[in-house]
Amino acid sequence: APVVTTVYPTVLQTIDIRRHVPIILDLLTDNYAQWRRHFDTAIGMFGLRDHVDATALPRFDDPEWVMADHAVVHWLNTTISPDLLDAVMQHENTALTVWAAIDGIFRDNQLACAVYIDAEYHAVVQGDMTIMQYCTKLKSYTDQLRDLRQPVDDTQQLFHLLRGLGRQYHGAIPHLTARTPLPSFLQARSFFLLEELRAEQSALQQGVHAL
Repeated sequence: APVVTTVYPTVLQTIDIRRHVPIILDLLTDNYAQWRRHFDTAIGMFGLRDHVDATALPRFDDPEWVMADHAVVHWLNTTISPDLLDAVMQHENTALTVWAAIDGIFRDNQLACAVYIDAEYHAVVQGDMTIMQYCTKLKSYTDQLRDLRQPVDDTQQLFHLLRGLGRQYHGAIPHLTARTPLPSFLQARSFFLLEELRAEQSALQQGVHAL
């Protein structure tokens, strides 16, 4: 049985979508996840999910369905930036074609961002950073990659941590990697925080003896 719109199209035309989707979708703002959450809720509330579902059969012979589809197109146009609207506008737009075009642009944009962030992540070395600063920086990149649907598993995170460590910690790496199972990223961080503390205490004691 076909899915029937639960709100009359004439009522849909009176709805101020900005009250339900208080975000303007913009490529530069990176707010797709928030916008998508609000828009999904709105179309669910008003029984319009079939208009953006590629598996649902369109009902172009049903005047009420067509009016409802125009309402969803209007909602989409109203909640995206002018530049993005120019990019997705096509001749004879339907809610599904606009929805799919928006999704495609943001998936492509996310992949481009992920490639850039992944390159930066691979280039991180400890340098003058403390262990905590170094690990926090690494985690900021893995968090960003996770948000872009390119998660880095814990073993890869561990290897990146070890690869970029300062030379003063290289001697401890074999001890850590000999463990079975391998330690987690957080366990390795704790291990090297202790190593850092021991080195600081040793330096202090040497300084006292030198006096």
